[in-house]
This record gives sequence, structure tokens and C-alpha cells, in this order.
Amino acid sequence: MNVQNNSNNSSALVNTLLGSDSVYYPNIYSTKPIVPPHALTYSKMAPSNGSIIQAGGTTNFQVNKYGIISQMLLSYEKRVVCGGTADNCAIAANDILSVIEKIELMSSSRTISTLTRFDLLAQLSDLPEDKTHAMKSSAYDPRGNLGGANTDIVNKYTLPLVWGLLQNQNTQLMGNFLEPISIKITWGANLDTLFADTTDTAALVPTTTNLTSAIQNCNLSVRYVNYPEESYAKILANNFSRPSLNQLSTKYYDENRVTRSVNAAATGITMTCELKSTECVESFYFMLFKSQQGGAALGSTGPIRRFVPHEIQSVKFSGSGQEFFNLDREELAYARLGKDGFAWGQSKETDNLPKTTRIKKFQMGCYDTYQLENTLSLREVNNPLVEITFDHTESGTDYFEYTLVVVENCSAIYAISSATGAMNISLSN
Repeated sequence: MNVQNNSNNSSALVNTLLGSDSVYYPNIYSTKPIVPPHALTYSKMAPSNGSIIQAGGTTNFQVNKYGIISQMLLSYEKRVVCGGTADNCAIAANDILSVIEKIELMSSSRTISTLTRFDLLAQLSDLPEDKTHAMKSSAYDPRGNLGGANTDIVNKYTLPLVWGLLQNQNTQLMGNFLEPISIKITWGANLDTLFADTTDTAALVPTTTNLTSAIQNCNLSVRYVNYPEESYAKILANNFSRPSLNQLSTKYYDENRVTRSVNAAATGITMTCELKSTECVESFYFMLFKSQQGGAALGSTGPIRRFVPHEIQSVKFSGSGQEFFNLDREELAYARLGKDGFAWGQSKETDNLPKTTRIKKFQMGCYDTYQLENTLSLREVNNPLVEITFDHTESGTDYFEYTLVVVENCSAIYAISSATGAMNISLSN
């Protein structure tokens, strides 16, 4: 007998394990689940309400009823034109959040789910490093070297639109069965923001007749899965054999923003936000933004021009007279707990130009993209309160305004009518 096997035979632990129902033999041949062969197609769509993009305006896309929607990619170009006089400039990190205010997923004019600019940033902060590379390079990283006399430079941006329904193959949208699906984009108030360079402290460059920028060539690319008729018929029969199909997924909820004006260097500055949500929350995200420099008059502050998160030093969350957690910056880095006891990480700060490592997350369960680990109903929590602390380093008399944003990723049940393909949120708490 093999020496190793002989030694194991005398082990009490090994013999106890062999008596368990969990024992299995990996070398017994079995075939893993097989997905029927199917067709994959990318379809590019132009806006249905014109291609001229204006600050505060909207752009709509009517999604083709072609197959099962597995991915959506939104693309646009930011064109920077410099006249005869050199005017060096750059596009800051997270400019896409200045350009886009929110994106709505709609079914027959009903809003099914919304991604605000803050939801998009929360999504990026939630990803492990290997999944952030494409998003940072195509959407969130700064773009430099845009100046010089008589230059015309086009910068392409591509952003994946990942609502909770698209995070799981079981809940992907059946575009050829559902009522018509559309995407509505609401553009931000500052489409032409440019800075002197790509650093966080670069001065704002005012657009002039010599230096102009515009958003153009917006389009939507949709990745469709199309099964053969026999396979598709089986999918329909299993999903819609009852009057309605209920799907467990998620949606985002943004709390009312809280602001505070600061004009003197200080540490340990506090801000509080009373949560108004009554949703079932799977994860909380806390992010802080600093406005551009204002004047010396009391409370005179500028708007948020750079959606790069400011560092949060600590977060305390309490409700119904009980403190749920009070963690500092270093401890919060471990709050993104995985099932192996370790926390998920991102890229190191020097390489993370969008500064998503500054967004703090508290999750109710372990990190898992595909299943509900835990959720907290805020309905019966009295006076849920978030308190953060941060540092302000600029000295002088000019005011800055800090904005605290709390984003919640909430559990939700979507219902699809088997008779009409109408889709609605049926239950969120």
C-alpha cells in the first residue's frame, strides 16, 4: 500500500471525514452544465430624439427587440478645439460624472431602474482591481495633452451600463419578449469642464471663443444572445408558465445630499446625514466631494467641478439608539469582506486616478456578485444616522463646500407579466 494512504488510514480525522456524506470522488466522469450553442451579436443604436447634446438635456435610445440583452455600452466623444492661440488644457478624472447626471432603464415609459453619477462611481469602487482596468482607461481616467494652437482633439468615452438585472445571467433582460425597452440619459450641467492639467489641484480653464468643447456622436451598443427556436421555447416555458415571473435583483437609492462650508484648515471635521430610505439595503457607500474654491464672503462656495472623492477619515452608523459600527479609514478598508475572511482590494492609490479607494463601503454580508448574502430593512430603524469625519488642508479665508453622498444598493423584486411582457418593481420592502 502507498505510504501516504497507509498513514491516512490510521488517522481518526481522516476516517471521520470518510464517513461524511460530503465525500465525493472528483475523478468520476461527469459533464458540467452545458449552455446550448447560441448566437452573439452587437447592435449599435443611434439616439431616437436627435444627436445634439446640450447641458441639462436628455437623450433617448429605443432598444431593439432582438434577443436577450447581456450587455449595454454607452459611448460618446468629447471634442476639444483650440483656436489660433495656444491654450493648454486637460480633461479631469471622472469627467464622465460631470457630463452624465443619470441614466434610466425604462420599459414602456416606466422607469425600472436608475444609475446616477454617484451610483456609477459606487459601482466602480465595488470592483476588484482586475475588473476596473477597462472602465478606468475608457471612462474614468483623466485625458491630458489637449492644448496647443489650432488643435482639434476627440476623446472617446465608453461606459458599461450595468443595472442589477444585468449582473446575473438569470435576470438578463429578454428584449424580444418584454415590452419595448428604452434608455434615457440626462446630461449634466457642466459638459465643457476643462482644467490646466490632469492633477487634482489643477486650475479650472474657462472656455472661450479660443477654446471650446462639445459632446458628440453618442451611441448605444447592445450585446444580444439569441438561442435557436427550440432552446428559446424551453426558456419561455420555464420562465413564463405562471401569470408572472418574479426576479430578485437590486437597485440603487441615493440619500439626500448634505453640504458643509469650510474656510479654515482643520482635522476631524464632522458631517451627518439622516437616512430617509425605508429600503432593504445590501450595501452602503459613503463618498465626499469638495467644490471648487469660492470667495471670502461667508458661505461663498463654487460648484462641484471635479467629481473626484475626498478622503473620509471615519464613518459612524447608528439607529434606534444603537451604534452599528464606528470605523476609521484603515478599518473600513477591511469592510469589503469576502467569504475567505479577507477583504477585496482595489489598485493602490497612486495608480487609482479616479480615487475610488476613497469611497467607503459597509456591506451587510460577504462580497458576492451573484447571490443575496444579507440585507437590512431600514423601515423599523428609528433615526438612522451616518456621521463622517474628514480633514480640510487648504488655509486662507476662501470657502469650499463639501458634499456628503450616501448611496445604498437595495434588494428589489421585479415582476414580468407572462401575458404582456410588462415589467415593474413589485416589492422593495
